[in-house]
Amino acid sequence: MKILQKCSQQYVIFLVLMMVAVLVEAADMHNMHKSTDNGVKISGGWIRLTPPVAKNSAAYFVVHNTSTLDIQIIGVSTPVAETATMHNTSIEQSMARMIHLKKLNIPAGGEIEFASGGMHLMLVNLQKQLKANMEIPILFELSTGEKLKTKFIVRTEREASLSHDHSAHDKPI
Repeated sequence: MKILQKCSQQYVIFLVLMMVAVLVEAADMHNMHKSTDNGVKISGGWIRLTPPVAKNSAAYFVVHNTSTLDIQIIGVSTPVAETATMHNTSIEQSMARMIHLKKLNIPAGGEIEFASGGMHLMLVNLQKQLKANMEIPILFELSTGEKLKTKFIVRTEREASLSHDHSAHDKPI
């Protein structure tokens, strides 16, 4: 009888722990999607296809803020790179220079484009070779505490400029 009671207690503990794990995962999934509850959305996301020996790449997209409050992107990450950082290209004395952006303010009701020759994400120390049409998860951390998770597609710059249908770039994970 004691063995049966002990097994029942262990089973109940196991069930409670499983329920807690499911609830924690559900809360994480609620905060990780392509559009946040507060109105921030990512569209047109793509990553530049690089030669197999390349260690770095760049990503481009448009971030929209449909809320009535300014919101900041305070962090970016992806499993395909050691680091993902926001940069702006600046031309000074005929020389292009990249300026690291620790955070980026997205004004209320505004949008900001990350495009070749301007603002971009640098994907540094790629962990795997990028191949055409790969879908790469990107996680944006916002000043609201929310996490916005989306997928970008790997393309050549020419393919990206010819593509008018951005719906494939905005797939939630």
